[in-house]
Amino acid sequence: MTDFGAAFRAGQEAATQAELARKDIDDVFSALNVQVAEITDGKIEIGRKRLERKKSSPAGVLVMSFGPRETYWAIVARNPKATDSNPRQIALWEPGRTGYPCKISWGGIDRTCYDRQSLEDSLSSLLGDAIVGETLRNVSNLPPTQETGESNIPTE
Repeated sequence: MTDFGAAFRAGQEAATQAELARKDIDDVFSALNVQVAEITDGKIEIGRKRLERKKSSPAGVLVMSFGPRETYWAIVARNPKATDSNPRQIALWEPGRTGYPCKISWGGIDRTCYDRQSLEDSLSSLLGDAIVGETLRNVSNLPPTQETGESNIPTE
């Protein structure tokens, strides 16, 4: 007879390991943000976000703007100090079902991360990419929001 109790216990242990792996991934992104915030005076935040796009269609079929949409995960950057703080996609993110492995894709590069070190290495490569660097520079240079308490009226 099948030992369902053993299967249940194994599933609980697997759930615990997955929870730890997801927390580890969150910790890596937190550390990345601490370091990037120091360098950019808080003008860049990097995170993972579920985005939406029009669903691809067969060739020759017109898809209306209100047509079907699909969601996907991306690594995004935003400037919390800018008037336009909308996130800009810098890579695709495929979360692992149990945390690791996860996958980062950008500019024809696909990196599968099996642990903390490979995730850190992949994010480091992502940040060092020229096109990603241009995007981050553009995000950092967005016009800042007006500080509260300051007047927009010129003084003489």
